[in-house]
Amino acid sequence: ARVHIPAGALTDADKDGVQDVYSLTFRASSTNLPGLYADQEDTVILTWQDDFEITANRQGTIEANGVTIYPHIVKNFSERALRIFLTINPGTEGWNYSLLTEDGSAELPKAIDPLDSEEKYYIDLGEFDSANNSAALQIRLYAPGAVPQGTMDITTILATANIPGSTP
Repeated sequence: ARVHIPAGALTDADKDGVQDVYSLTFRASSTNLPGLYADQEDTVILTWQDDFEITANRQGTIEANGVTIYPHIVKNFSERALRIFLTINPGTEGWNYSLLTEDGSAELPKAIDPLDSEEKYYIDLGEFDSANNSAALQIRLYAPGAVPQGTMDITTILATANIPGSTP
């Protein structure tokens, strides 16, 4: 038998931090004798789905020996709080990149990502219906003086999610 879970079904509808168990009844019936059937009780548990997005100002210009800032927003659509680890994958050798707080006054905090034991920038976000389900950050990019005009830099940010304080 196939069980179709409707879009928007919650893993933890009662918000107790534990995946809910849903009861199901399967019925097998005779096509010739509609009154002849058997029911089988079963249960299903929905798996947690970590759903988040990072949106960005995707392009800009910079002069040699210059600095530019690109704002980004990270938003959590999950039913549980997430720690979003951010990894910068530099595009051009010799350019410097920093991930900063929304106002640009400090670097984002760093912690060890339990998935690979590497120290990374992170942002903690509340569950989808909380006041702190999104956060803004900035990427500060410095282009060195020897960069020829017309050089293109393609830098990416890898965002991975984990539950704050958990291990995989």
